[in-house]
Amino acid sequence: MNAPTHNIAYRPEIDGLRAIAVLPVMLFHAGFASFSGGFVGVDIFFVLSGYLITSIIMSEAERGEFSLLRFYERRARRILPALLLVVIVTVPFAYLWMTQDQWQDFAESLVGVATFSSNIVFWLQSGYFATASELKPLLHTWSLAVEEQFYIIFPLLIMLVLRINRRALLTIFMITGVASLVWSIYAASAYPSANFFLLPSRAWELLAGACCALWLRAPLAADNIAASTEPETKSNTAQEIAAQKQPWHISQTPDLVQQLAALGGLVAIIIAITIFDTHTPFPSAYALLPVGGTMALILFLQPDFWLTRLLAIRPLVAIGLVSYGAYLWHQPILAFYRMTTFVHQPVILALLLLLSLLLAAVSYWLVERPVRYSFLKSRPLWFFLGLSAASLAAIAAIGLVTRFSPPELPHEAATGGATYSGEGYNWRETYPGTVDKADTNRQPPVILYGDSVARQYITGLRSGQTIGNNNPQTGSFDYIGAPSCVSLPRAFSSNVSPQCRENINILYEMVLAKPDAITVIAQDWHVRLENEKGKPVSQGSVPQDPAAIEAMIFNLELVASRLPTGARLVMVGQVPSTQDGGDMLKDGPSRCAQYTDIRCPVSIPRTLVSAEKINRRLAGLAARFDHVGFVDPMDSLCDAKQCHFWQKGKPLYYDNSHLTALSADVIAQQITAVANSLSPKSE
Repeated sequence: MNAPTHNIAYRPEIDGLRAIAVLPVMLFHAGFASFSGGFVGVDIFFVLSGYLITSIIMSEAERGEFSLLRFYERRARRILPALLLVVIVTVPFAYLWMTQDQWQDFAESLVGVATFSSNIVFWLQSGYFATASELKPLLHTWSLAVEEQFYIIFPLLIMLVLRINRRALLTIFMITGVASLVWSIYAASAYPSANFFLLPSRAWELLAGACCALWLRAPLAADNIAASTEPETKSNTAQEIAAQKQPWHISQTPDLVQQLAALGGLVAIIIAITIFDTHTPFPSAYALLPVGGTMALILFLQPDFWLTRLLAIRPLVAIGLVSYGAYLWHQPILAFYRMTTFVHQPVILALLLLLSLLLAAVSYWLVERPVRYSFLKSRPLWFFLGLSAASLAAIAAIGLVTRFSPPELPHEAATGGATYSGEGYNWRETYPGTVDKADTNRQPPVILYGDSVARQYITGLRSGQTIGNNNPQTGSFDYIGAPSCVSLPRAFSSNVSPQCRENINILYEMVLAKPDAITVIAQDWHVRLENEKGKPVSQGSVPQDPAAIEAMIFNLELVASRLPTGARLVMVGQVPSTQDGGDMLKDGPSRCAQYTDIRCPVSIPRTLVSAEKINRRLAGLAARFDHVGFVDPMDSLCDAKQCHFWQKGKPLYYDNSHLTALSADVIAQQITAVANSLSPKSE
């Protein structure tokens, strides 16, 4: 985008739109409630990007000047200087302030940034133990990855179609865009995380901008209608642009209608920014509001309109010029602030956003502009591309090395090196013991069933303890699990994975094959279920929701009654959540230890713990069957008045509901004792 030969006019209102895109994103990430839908700023950027890039490619192609290598060089000059600077500055602060798990996620994101696949990385990291999004310094680079993946294919498509049938280009863009939009609407509920991060659900937004560029270029002579923010292209005045031959949709539309259409576009964007929130399925049909609004502004703003002059005021244009840098800087600044402080003051957050704008201006004038327009400009194309590739390779190498050889970070010692007790186990594990049924020393098989809460008990159940006098060498042990779900007969959740739905059948098959097995069910008992009438019970806080508790008990009764003769069942209750202690503890002691402005509490009053209600009902269910037992984790984690999160300076919790080995192994001993006290199911 830096060559002066594009012969396209500068439209300052486009920079004003960029400011309108970046400011809501920054305010949303800072947590200002009035900008709950500020994330749509990224969608505005996508439309503007598709519009600008298509305008430039078409302008060059029609003059026979387009070069694919030059195109990628311009992208590298536009994207890499500020990106590399922000990454380099971010690394040492990440090293100083991140926990071990956060650092490993960060290292993976470095590889993603270097390979323009960070959207895929963050999609894969959106699993059970992912670092909270507000604590990921490079989370926002997912949108850069989407753009660069798009621009690997896009210019090739344009060149191919122009060679075959130029008139088909707009039709192809529209058909592809509609297909992407339809997929996005479907995936918003079926695959929400992939829908947000991955290109197939976002391509239609970039193509919407590309269609705008083609519509505005409808007359072949209208090259100057396209926009660029490069200062070198400001050769045409507004009057000259207005005098040029206009596309039919403008020339045939009254000025008043055009002004109303443009104003409606701005209103649509404002509605999306202020009304949408994190519960809005996105992107989906909802994204039509900011995308359509941006398209209306691009298509219908004319130089003499009052709205055009409003968007072109100097403060907005100035922010628009540095919007890329502001977008890059604000996320790591906010992430590190949240990482080290518990009390998030709005005044400080606002000052940090101003700091982001200041750093953006500095990096724009000292880094971005020199690299794009002067520095290394005399060097051959291959030299700059090689330098760019080497820089990205170095960042990828840093990420790879630190991911697999993580450094010892200072606060890990302060938290006792807290790690999840289930670390290293797969979602399905089988540990075969002696299978000779004639062996009098053969012990009853053990089946551990549930989710990640169950997985944390594997080590304690297999080493040092014996269930049913079960020698780990002679009794088989199976773990059947899946993340983030309760696998019961009538689970009802649109987001439940196929594995989660199938696990209950696997359990039934296994207990029929091993009728004398001791089954241990442990869960984080938050789930959407069907009750005995087949009616869905809404997602919510199950320990406090009577309808959900009854549905849970109904489902567990089904499991208990379907076990074969000779079987035993142990249910492990809800682990008290550190979130009951408020925001300060919502991510667990290891996270809380990062704060510099407040100390983590070591316990909370038992009266605040929400788990007791569901645990009382589980205990009542177990009392009705001789072959069913119940273990209450609160017996190990709480006394009569307090529930504890630390013990002698070491954390009992990994995060808000998962335990370290220090506490998980104690609960495993409880499970063993209860299992050994049960009578096998009778006829």
